Amino acid sequence: MSTQSGSHFESSAEADPLPGALLVFSGTAPQLRAIPLPRNLPVVLGRDDAGGAALPDPQTSGQHCEILFDGREFIVRDLKSRNGTSVNGTQIADPAKPAHATYGGVVRIGRSLFLLCEDVRRFQAATVTTSDKRVIG
Repeated sequence: MSTQSGSHFESSAEADPLPGALLVFSGTAPQLRAIPLPRNLPVVLGRDDAGGAALPDPQTSGQHCEILFDGREFIVRDLKSRNGTSVNGTQIADPAKPAHATYGGVVRIGRSLFLLCEDVRRFQAATVTTSDKRVIG
């Protein structure tokens, strides 16, 4: 369905939020990478791939964890990683028992931190640089 706003057509699908994980730190440096999590499609995070690009963190496993958004919450499953996965500061003790989180939750794998967001679209084209130990977005 399309609606007209002024002289521009806007799709109602474009207004729908795109949930995802926002990588904010990896290895030894601040990062900014949006990783969309389409509903009911798990995304594997790790050194091999993290939503389309490998993590620059030697303390993550190749396939470290999996995150799935089911439309209500995020389900985080450790994939028998070397250094474990934590959600909101709590280690996932058993790979067979995933952790559950909502928007604003924090996932840590190795030395990488992800913030679980309701909509990552505004971050997809953003970049981060550091200057004098400050993060500039």
